[in-house]
Amino acid sequence: MARKRSQYLRKVILSLCALVSVSAANAATVVGKVKPEFGSISVNGPAAGGPGVYLFHFELSRPGTGYFTILAQQTFNLFDASDGSWFGGDDVPYEPIWFFNTPTTSASVLFKLPRPYVNEYSGIIEKGFFTGTGSMLAFDFVGDRKVEYSISAQFLAAIPEPASWVMMIAGMFGVAGVLRAPRARKYRMPRTI
Repeated sequence: MARKRSQYLRKVILSLCALVSVSAANAATVVGKVKPEFGSISVNGPAAGGPGVYLFHFELSRPGTGYFTILAQQTFNLFDASDGSWFGGDDVPYEPIWFFNTPTTSASVLFKLPRPYVNEYSGIIEKGFFTGTGSMLAFDFVGDRKVEYSISAQFLAAIPEPASWVMMIAGMFGVAGVLRAPRARKYRMPRTI
């Protein structure tokens, strides 16, 4: 019985690891070589595909200072809460920026592209979503030698819906219950003469 339980737990743990693991198929990379103009470069990189958490990483062939930004857009529409009539909307940039003031050749940043949302306030309903449009690296260098660069975006995890959180928590309690369940013991009857 104990052996079956350990085999079962091993399968559960391996399944959870498979769900959490990062797949290289979810990565996009832009590689190139550019000569700085007046000591500066500005190159475009991959975009975040859809709602979720992404790991962006860049590498440079020589140290420089500058910034890295992820380009995204928020689209929203406004509706009257009483009758549902549309009365406005817009597209606005959603662009977090990371500054590198110390010379660097590589860095990684985590970025979360939010899922679609609905908010209600003061009789107005706002419905919106976010779209990844790219990334950009702008760096300054000493001298005009060519710089090789690599920018990658790797999808790490989707953002779970609230119902998914409930199911995951219930599953964790289920695994904990299996681990805490009493084990059956084998007793041998004493031999009688």
